[in-house]
Amino acid sequence: MDDCTFVIFGATGNLAKINLLPALYRLDAAGRLPSGFRVVGFGRRDWDDSAWREQVSAWLSGGTETEAGQLQAFFERLHFFNADLSDPQAYPALGEFPQHTPVSPHLIFSRAHRAG
Repeated sequence: MDDCTFVIFGATGNLAKINLLPALYRLDAAGRLPSGFRVVGFGRRDWDDSAWREQVSAWLSGGTETEAGQLQAFFERLHFFNADLSDPQAYPALGEFPQHTPVSPHLIFSRAHRAG
């Protein structure tokens, strides 16, 4: 399978916390995600990759059975992009993010954000 980047808009919200991230972790733990699969969390919080990984760790430990080595491997897939959904300049910048990890031309978007 080709590399893929999965972008979660509203990555700090309940849909990401309760459904998306636990499901992605379970898929990764089962070996169902390709090695080039990346997850980019898009949110307004002033976080970096490390802060988001810490939050995801807390979320997963609250109800998802995890294994330390597999959890660390999953975290290597996670990146956080700090921006506001209403800022049109955020989207071109997202296409070039993260600089240290090539973003696949194959993108999947999930909108875990309620309008309004």
